[in-house]
Parts: sequence; structure tokens; C-alpha cells
Amino acid sequence: MVLKICFIIILSIMVILYYFEAMKISSCIYEGKTGIMWRSSPPGSFLPWPKPSGILLVMSDVNFIDSMMYMYMIKTGVLKCIVILTWIFTSIYIVKAFLHG
Repeated sequence: MVLKICFIIILSIMVILYYFEAMKISSCIYEGKTGIMWRSSPPGSFLPWPKPSGILLVMSDVNFIDSMMYMYMIKTGVLKCIVILTWIFTSIYIVKAFLHG
């Protein structure tokens, strides 16, 4: 039981850390008339863990997966909702675990 609670807490912490990193990295994306691009090169990535684009001041293309992550998870606020729901379910699970023994 304690091991399961520790695992859920660690998972929730990882989700929120991913969110903060992804929000920081999303500032490296430029939205223009032709689409979205990384502000520098080599390009960054949102998966498996967010990493910023490089130091060369050259625009670089955003790949399909990162584009989908940015447009549909970060810009729309879905990732923020996932973080909030994760912590709500974690809190509920911990409270139920302590109330029921």
C-alpha cells in the first residue's frame, strides 16, 4: 500500500515537472504565417522529455509530433488540465487510502 502511494506521488511529481519544462520550452517556438518553427537550431523536442532548441540563431522546423504537442496539448491548456486532474486523483487516492486503513 505504501509502495503504491509512493509510486503515485512520484508519478504526479513527474507530470508536473514535465508541464513546467514544456511551458519553458514552448517559449522557444515561433508562430508565423507559414506555421510554427523553433527559434534556433538544432531543434528542440517535447518528447520524451522537453529539451530546448540549440544556440544557433537559425529557424528550424518543428517535427509533426512536437507540432501536435504544442498546438493541441500546450496552447489549448489540455496539458494543464492533465496536471490538475493527476493531482486531484492522487489526493483522492491518498485520502481514501488513509481513511480505509
